[in-house]
Amino acid sequence: ASEYQTALSQSDQQYEATLTQLEQDLAEKQDVLEQNAAAIAALQENLADSQAVAARMRQSLIHHEAFARQKLLTTYANARAAAARKRRGLLTSHSSHRIDSKEEISIIAKSGLFDAAWYARRYADIIPQKVEPLEHYVTQGAGIGLDPCPLFSTYAYLQENLEVVLLGQNALAHYLTGNHANSRDPHPLFSTLWYRQSYPEVAGSKLNPLVHYLKHGITLGLQPHPLFDPHWYEAKYRAVAESGLPALVHFVLVGLERGYDPGPLFRTEWYKTVHPEVTDFNTPPLLYYLRYGREEQHSPSPEFDPAWYLETHQDVAKENIDPLFHYVRHGRGEGRQGSPYCT
Repeated sequence: ASEYQTALSQSDQQYEATLTQLEQDLAEKQDVLEQNAAAIAALQENLADSQAVAARMRQSLIHHEAFARQKLLTTYANARAAAARKRRGLLTSHSSHRIDSKEEISIIAKSGLFDAAWYARRYADIIPQKVEPLEHYVTQGAGIGLDPCPLFSTYAYLQENLEVVLLGQNALAHYLTGNHANSRDPHPLFSTLWYRQSYPEVAGSKLNPLVHYLKHGITLGLQPHPLFDPHWYEAKYRAVAESGLPALVHFVLVGLERGYDPGPLFRTEWYKTVHPEVTDFNTPPLLYYLRYGREEQHSPSPEFDPAWYLETHQDVAKENIDPLFHYVRHGRGEGRQGSPYCT
């Protein structure tokens, strides 16, 4: 019995020691849990603060973009008004090369690029009654950033050609005079350099590249930009055929807003995931890429990495060729990799 009691006593002592240890462990774990809870609460508070800051920054960026647009258009409208006053002789001027509104109307009318029916439908709530669409565009519409047709962006043209803003010239009339149409882009999704280099027959036709595209390029399925593939776009989105619109026109008027991909080399959702800052700008991801991302050598899709392409293909880098142009025009056909993720 004595041995049994001794064993029982030892067992009780071990139990007490184990229980004490478990209580200590539990207390330590509770302390850790409380510390973690406090840390989580602090992180949540910091996250909330960060999200609030991000939201304010996002609104600030959107406001900045809107302010920049308004400032440019205001400067442009003021310059056009000043030019008109000078032409009327109210101010002295040494700029005898300026053209007046009647000349601008004549230049644009002869080009065939002004889509009067489209303009009248799109801006029906803006155009006063008994005012011709072309007259409205030249005298008022361009000054507030209205477009004369789907494939000419007045605002984008002014952004890229600030001398037009300062001179107060009509954007489309400027594009149509001199040799500007062979060197300037009428729209972010129509690359004049790409189109002329890819299709040598354009130069031989003596047509303005955009006019050539509208008259011949659409029917022939020519590619107006390295990132826009009309055949791919029409095959992927059945709504294009149902709309009766040319592929590029459909993309500009409908696809951009709906987040459609322009071709296999620009993945809209992928780009937004990799570059979430794009949501801070009130602009479609593709236009953000063309305006900012391309210059920063962003990848437009997993299939193409411009920095890697230049580093891997030194011959392209040495020739100072645009990597995207080269890959679409030559690289793919030559079996070159566009990125380290595609074999």
